[in-house]
Amino acid sequence: MSFVTAVMTEASHELVAIPMPTIMYGAISIIVFAALGFVLWSYRDVAHRHALARDVHAPHPGHDVATTKSEH
Repeated sequence: MSFVTAVMTEASHELVAIPMPTIMYGAISIIVFAALGFVLWSYRDVAHRHALARDVHAPHPGHDVATTKSEH
């Protein structure tokens, strides 16, 4: 018997107890991904909501930014 076979047969006899049923791991991951999806969804259209603030701070249509910077 080779070393690898001996190690695998010894390792297969040990049972490791998991802390909860396996279906709960799936349920927890679905809940976590749903929560992260909600956070991502809440940031939708943020740029559009702040477009008004950009327009308020934008220079006036007749205002030339290039000449203003060179004059100062």
